[in-house]
Amino acid sequence: MTLCLFLSGAGVCASSGCRPAVAPTPALTPTPAVRPAIDKPRSADVLVEVVPAPAALRVDGDPSEWGARPAGAGAWVMLSLTSTGLALLASLPEVEPVSLAVADPFDGVLPALGWEGTHAGFRPLTEEHCRSDQQEDYSTGPEWLSGKEHDAPVVAECLALLRHHEDVLAAYRERFVRRYRLDRQGVHFEAPDGSVVAIDGASARSRVGLLEASLPLGALPRLHHATLESVAVTATAGAPPGAVAAWRALRLPAAVRWPPHVELRAFFLDEANWSRDLAAHVAYDPRAPDELTVLRRSDVSDFRLSAEADAALHLRFVSVQEERLPLATAPVAQLGAVAVATVSDGLATHLVTMLGEALRSHRPFDGYDVRETTPRGGDLHVFAFHSGVPSWHSQGGYEVPAHWLFLRVARDGTLTSVGDDNPESWWSDFEAQPFVDAAFTRFGIRGTLADGRHASAVWSWDGKRYASKLE
Repeated sequence: MTLCLFLSGAGVCASSGCRPAVAPTPALTPTPAVRPAIDKPRSADVLVEVVPAPAALRVDGDPSEWGARPAGAGAWVMLSLTSTGLALLASLPEVEPVSLAVADPFDGVLPALGWEGTHAGFRPLTEEHCRSDQQEDYSTGPEWLSGKEHDAPVVAECLALLRHHEDVLAAYRERFVRRYRLDRQGVHFEAPDGSVVAIDGASARSRVGLLEASLPLGALPRLHHATLESVAVTATAGAPPGAVAAWRALRLPAAVRWPPHVELRAFFLDEANWSRDLAAHVAYDPRAPDELTVLRRSDVSDFRLSAEADAALHLRFVSVQEERLPLATAPVAQLGAVAVATVSDGLATHLVTMLGEALRSHRPFDGYDVRETTPRGGDLHVFAFHSGVPSWHSQGGYEVPAHWLFLRVARDGTLTSVGDDNPESWWSDFEAQPFVDAAFTRFGIRGTLADGRHASAVWSWDGKRYASKLE
């Protein structure tokens, strides 16, 4: 069986003998997108507690406003996240600095390595599985069994690729980590190699082995939760640069949000990160509430890493491109206190209704053009036209036919459809043209029917909905 390895980044070929693939690589199906699992709390060099922010923080080295501190000897850090940044109080060791890391971790945007069986499900690649061919077995199954052992060079290549993939995943997760150096000189950003950089806007004061500090929004890690309810933390004292420590998941005393656009941002983050196919991952920086960071994953190439036909390893790596996009909002209309707008995150567009900062309703709106809005019966009616999407098929036709969309916005922001569906069998020409009367009570599309006749589909308001007929 062929092993498909999906990796990210350049320089992924583990052997100087890499050659272009001469046969198609069987597609690997990534493991289903799941919310990341964090290690349960384990012992660490430095105890970290997440606590409520002091009511009146004064960065003067006096810890009195922080209340009770962790009992027992040793180094510890009390951490608070707020809508304005991060505050901390730390008990420092005598000599060594404390390395503290805070993260909003995310797994899943890069696919796992392994095999996708016809009936036996997903088989993850492990060191053990590198050593032999993996086959689906139906005698008692379906299940996976290890078959013929691979030759030593193939095993070496496989293990090298497995290590490389682990490095790629670690580098991707690092995008969502902030590392800090705490010592008697204050707080600095700490790079994996141990170098430090000043934090603009930070204030810190140390006194009698205690460090008190306040960090601005720019010091927080990149996030992918609009409402942050927990963070992953790790802290060590005197560890060498790059040392791996156990992460702990800590629940915040109160959820933290970064206005404005909290509910809009939450909607688009959920849409992108949990509902789609994870070809892109959307995150944001709390400093820039009007911007989202989109990390796009794209397939690059195929390689054959072994000349052995019966033990071939195939490598498909992907690149990750990062771009910053505005959370673009275009006003459509206003109904009392309810605002109607189109909003795009660069991946998809939605029509939304907002009551202040609260998101009331939404619906997909890619490809639609709002032609008019008008009050009717105390509600607001929105008329949008979609010109259609041509089919990829060589025989032509359309993937999505030209059609009208009729929506009613109620005064509470509820969004409902009030038009008959567009029968897809009507049109053979996706370039059918729309028309509408001056009062916006009669709408239509002129085009060619599937049987070749020219006709018009007409929608008229009957007091309850826009009913359709052919003329």
